[in-house]
Order: sequence, then C-alpha cells, then structure tokens
Amino acid sequence: MSFFDLSLDWANRIYAWGWRSSVVGAVITALGVGLLMWGTRVRDRDFEEQVAVLHEKSAAAEERSKILDLAVAAANERAAHAGLRTAELTLALEQEQTKRASRKLTDEQKNLLIKALTGRVEPLSIIARDEDEPRQYADQFINSLREANLLDVQVPYILTISPVDNWTGIRLYIPRLMAPEAFGDDPLVKAFTAAGIPITGISSGSQSGVVLDPKLTLPRRTIYIGHKPLPD
Repeated sequence: MSFFDLSLDWANRIYAWGWRSSVVGAVITALGVGLLMWGTRVRDRDFEEQVAVLHEKSAAAEERSKILDLAVAAANERAAHAGLRTAELTLALEQEQTKRASRKLTDEQKNLLIKALTGRVEPLSIIARDEDEPRQYADQFINSLREANLLDVQVPYILTISPVDNWTGIRLYIPRLMAPEAFGDDPLVKAFTAAGIPITGISSGSQSGVVLDPKLTLPRRTIYIGHKPLPD
C-alpha cells in the first residue's frame, strides 16, 4: 500500500484540514502584514517627530549661535573702543609725563660737548626761563660749558622770561655775528648735533626790547636748544 493509496473518506478529511489550514494561514498572514504596517507607521511617525524635534533644536541652536555671534561682535567692538581709548589715555599720559619730566643731559652728551667745544669757540652766556626745571636743565649746560672754559662770566645770566614767552629751552648768546649760510659750520651747532641735543633755531643780530643786562644788546648770535611744551 503506497502513501497515496487512501480511502476517499480520508482524502476528504485531509483536504478539509488543508483548506482550513490555508484559511487560517491566510488570516495569520494578513494579520501579520497588518501588524507590520501598523508598527511601521507608528515607528515612522515617531521617527518623523524626532526629526522634527531635532530640526527645532537645530534651528534654536542656530538662533542662539547668531545671538552669541552678535554679542561677541558687540563685545569685540566695545573692547576695540576700550583699547583705543586706553591707547589714547596712555599716549596722553606719556605726553603729560614727558612735559613734566625733568630734562637731563647724559654723561655721554656732557663728555661729547666738553670734548667738541674745549678751546674751539669763544665764551658765551646762557639765558633760561626763571623756573626750577628750566634752570636745572640750564645748570647741566653751565657745568659742561664751564669745564670747556666757554662761560663768559663766573655765573651765567639767568633772566626772567616774560610769562607770554612759552620758550622753555636754553638760549645761548655768543657775542659775535655770523652769516646765516655759515650756521652749519658753527662749532656749537656741530657739537650739539653730535651730542644728539636738538637745536630749535639760530639767529644773528642785536637783542630787541627790554633786557636785564646791557651786554646782551650787543650784536651777537643766538642758538635755541632743548625746548619742550609747557604742561597744561
């Protein structure tokens, strides 16, 4: 008896079981497909919601970044203004300190002056503003010129300059005229230039106006050195 040799009754039973099984399988398959579709839809919706949340967070972060960039730019601008203001105040302070600082001849400048001038120019006189700092500055020249035997008198002339005269440097009076084109060959000019002492001007002629010593009305040339602005 072979495997397929069944009675009709058993064949009908097997067919019925198979048909029922296929129906149940189809229902289970349909149910499974439905469950898959339902679950997929829920997962997709959750994914879309998460993506939307991420987009919102990204947009908010980008907005915060823009606000921070603006804040940083504003802070940088304020810092730049503050730095500029600080630089201006520092420069003003340095200028004011320079105005108020006492002028000094270095030892090197003194030695250069004495070496360059000894025995090479005629005696001269010094005039300075009658205030402490200008007179102290003049004293340094006096000591150097005295060592070079160039002072006209034992104590040089220190005259009171009118308050309207803002000259704070030193006037060197030499009792001899010189043509303007020869100023560059003046030993005094060469000596001060070599020592790094600025010469503001040179003139040649007679003193005009009221003076404190008649000797200074004689024809002479004048060298102006060492001026600095008066403090405010």
